[in-house]
Amino acid sequence: MDYDDAWSLVWLCVVIGLITWSWQPAADRISGRLTGYPAVCVDVREPATAQQCVEWRAVDPIVFAVLPDQQLVVVKRASGVTRLSECVVLDRVNWECGEYFAADGRIGRPWLSPSELFLSRWRWYALKYVPGW
Repeated sequence: MDYDDAWSLVWLCVVIGLITWSWQPAADRISGRLTGYPAVCVDVREPATAQQCVEWRAVDPIVFAVLPDQQLVVVKRASGVTRLSECVVLDRVNWECGEYFAADGRIGRPWLSPSELFLSRWRWYALKYVPGW
């Protein structure tokens, strides 16, 4: 294998990686789902604010199936599937229920404790798979 063949192989791997990486958001958009990427603080000196957390750990993603015409949000966690109560749904990326809400596709919780937060997909994967992130 010469130098040009090696670079062609690298570019092919990059293209395959990008296609694979973009599949999840595309599948979510088509199926009406929204995925949240939570993290929890595992070492905090003062539990007053999220900035005082020493070490964060990525936990299992949470998938929200949103049905705007029925004003319904169903959440799938590692522990099982439940229907959220008291939901007001505008569209797939803008809704509010008792326990969670989404604003422009960003998941949150009304009473989010300083020891938990939702990350972007990039940061969540980095936290989960890159040591020392």
